[in-house]
Amino acid sequence: MPHNSYEFPLTEFIRTALKIDRLGRFFAQPETCTSEEDIRNLVMRMLELYSLIARAELKNELIKEVDKRTLRLNRLKSFKEIDLQALEETIASLRSALKELKSIPTDSYSKSLPYLIDAVKQRQAVPGGQFEFDLPGYQYWLDSGADQCKSQIRDVLSGLTPITKTVSLLLDLIRNSATGTNETAPNGVFQLTDSGDSELIIIQLPENAHIYPEISGGRHRVFIRFLEYKDIHTKANQASKNISFTLKTCHI
Repeated sequence: MPHNSYEFPLTEFIRTALKIDRLGRFFAQPETCTSEEDIRNLVMRMLELYSLIARAELKNELIKEVDKRTLRLNRLKSFKEIDLQALEETIASLRSALKELKSIPTDSYSKSLPYLIDAVKQRQAVPGGQFEFDLPGYQYWLDSGADQCKSQIRDVLSGLTPITKTVSLLLDLIRNSATGTNETAPNGVFQLTDSGDSELIIIQLPENAHIYPEISGGRHRVFIRFLEYKDIHTKANQASKNISFTLKTCHI
């Protein structure tokens, strides 16, 4: 059955990783970006991604996370029910990502943005601040053609690729670490009081349920309210009926 998935991070690292992963997807299919507005959107997403990644400590955090997962996966080799070939392939992927992370110079993702892109960044907070009369150089660049703009955006982001690839690999591993359980929220409320070492929870609801979860909490307690969506003009109210959903608590 088609469903909608809602992810909620239980650690600060996973929160950052989810943001990086979502923003990175905007650059996965650049061939779909053909208009000026598409390129403007790419630039905005690039600036958001750059702000998240361009921290010197992020590389070290990622290295520690990859090391930690690799160690845990190696411990699983003694379990008879484990698919050793799949496990070895996953460990090899993590080691490859780790090698790539360690090989990149720190300044490849902490260096300054190109002058023109930085000028756009400086005017992000100004309503309508990127018109051609405010940033004529930016408009000239946009008029040079989508292919050239996309090529230069790829050049700017090239130093960030090992980061985005590693984040996606870790999240895929974590997301696939759990199988869902069928749960019920009486009167639209559900509380998870023992999430163990979970780092991420995923809630799945039928696609046309007109219900969505509002999630809060942390690793020791998670509180979920299911709200009934009506339209963009109406504040959603908590569901008054029992809500059936699938819950995944993910950890590796």
